[in-house]
Amino acid sequence: MRGQITAPGVPAIDGRMIYLGKLARGAAVSRELVIPIAARAAAALRGQTVELSIELRDGHDTAPSTPVRFRGALAESPP
Repeated sequence: MRGQITAPGVPAIDGRMIYLGKLARGAAVSRELVIPIAARAAAALRGQTVELSIELRDGHDTAPSTPVRFRGALAESPP
């Protein structure tokens, strides 16, 4: 399972691919992802509201067609 990030207002992460790993049929998982960005981009985004979506894709084309959406502030640093 992989996902492509769409964040037109945030060039530092727009278009990135994230890999979630293998997911068994009928299984569900919850993930928290850390997406590293350059210090300069992070400074520019500090305190800003970010909107992005992740379109999930799998090898069998069975992933949901509705993207996962996020709207909020980015974490200051990885947990």
